[in-house]
Amino acid sequence: MASSYGKRRSAAGHGALAALAAAWLCAPAAVPAQTVLDFGRAGGWRLDPASSAFSYDDAVVHRTPRSLRIHHEAEAADDYDRPAYELAAAAVTGDRLRVDTFIKTAIEDDGVASLWIRVEGADGLLYIDRARDLGAHGTADWQPYTIEAPLDPAATRISFGAEFHGRGTVWLDAFTLRIQRAEDLPAPSARVEGYVDAALRIIEAHSLRRGEIDWPAFQNAVKTQARGRDSLRTAHLAVRFALSRLGDSHSYFMTPEQMSRLPLRPVVNARTGREAVAPRAAQLEETIGYLALPGFAGGTQRDQAEFAETVQASLSALEQAGVCRWIVDLRSNRGGNLWPMLAGVGPLLGDGEATTAVYPDGERIPLWYRDGKVGLGDYVQLRIRSEPYRPKAGTIPVAVLTGPATASAAEIIAAAFRGADTTRSFGGATGGASTGTRTYTLSDGAAIVLAVTATLDRRGETYVGPIEPDQHVNPDTSSAELDAQPAIRAAIAWLESTPCPN
Repeated sequence: MASSYGKRRSAAGHGALAALAAAWLCAPAAVPAQTVLDFGRAGGWRLDPASSAFSYDDAVVHRTPRSLRIHHEAEAADDYDRPAYELAAAAVTGDRLRVDTFIKTAIEDDGVASLWIRVEGADGLLYIDRARDLGAHGTADWQPYTIEAPLDPAATRISFGAEFHGRGTVWLDAFTLRIQRAEDLPAPSARVEGYVDAALRIIEAHSLRRGEIDWPAFQNAVKTQARGRDSLRTAHLAVRFALSRLGDSHSYFMTPEQMSRLPLRPVVNARTGREAVAPRAAQLEETIGYLALPGFAGGTQRDQAEFAETVQASLSALEQAGVCRWIVDLRSNRGGNLWPMLAGVGPLLGDGEATTAVYPDGERIPLWYRDGKVGLGDYVQLRIRSEPYRPKAGTIPVAVLTGPATASAAEIIAAAFRGADTTRSFGGATGGASTGTRTYTLSDGAAIVLAVTATLDRRGETYVGPIEPDQHVNPDTSSAELDAQPAIRAAIAWLESTPCPN
């Protein structure tokens, strides 16, 4: 129903990057239509000063006097280094950006070097593309790579660069920024025009915001960004642009490659494709249990059922050990497939309606858990294969932990726990993608993941953005010890004041 992005270690951590660039962005000079952003130039490029992976190379070069070398002796799968270049959108006179570069690689195993581009406005992210599917692998001499982005009129900041996941060495040279006016480009091919029209029809018919959009202006802006496109692969830019213009903070685009990989194995997040992690359960005190519920997407129906069964088995085992009160930690859960998560924690919610999906026309359809099954309206979406866990007590005290990384399906789980006398949430506001999504497949196997419903909790509150906790506490998860974390301490204090059910 809801889906939703990962750990970064380097200079593109946008909070630090924004601070570094703030003075530079105050009075931007106009950017030429074509600029070579070589690494010998002062300013512009931002590299993580704490990273030992970066160095400049005057010997291994392609078209400029100096390349950037990124070297990893060994890297965890979810770590990467990201050189970033940033500029103010006010300095750009066109509405289409193209970044070209050359990459030389000596990468081991399944590592990849790829380009990324990000456009932000005053209210947050407007457009993002991380072209890993078109990245560089293995050992290869200098090869050209390109990434593009449309520039929304509301844009304030643009950043782009490369990222390297894995082990080995990557060289980057001759980054070139080209600024275009989309309306000056040739008309799109007939195939591209039909593809974009089909995407627009889906969006207009089903978007949660369909009643708020000036559709003629919206379609004209999207079709302008389709100009210069001559293949379905290049047409993806216009569809991404359309989804970004919706402003719902949740709709996104999946490439054919991402969609084809999704059923093959479980992942922690559909867009990043990072390998799924197991739920973590522990007994914090004699009667207080802890469940860290991670994001989950992809895989087969069997994989999804096994995830839910693992969660239920953990709950059952800790109940047998004396646990009667729970902390459910969603602070690192960025969403994915709602149904395995809802089926896993369903016994803590109790049988019945969990939340309600609210469509723009006013239609309301309940999401529910009943005896090991979860569903939407009249349809079962997932059922566990084993005997479901049934708590000894009908009503269980539950403290729910949330934070800014709690997103998408995890926000719907958070909403499902709201409204009962024996639940309370702690931490920070969620990420703001609390809407429900539906996936629409396009003709080339790519997909639009579209926000189509608002979320209504059991006490009648509707969500389309962030969900505030009942009690604001620092949601930080960096502490090695759970009981040293402020949100955990606050949750324990409340649970200790709530008696165990008989």
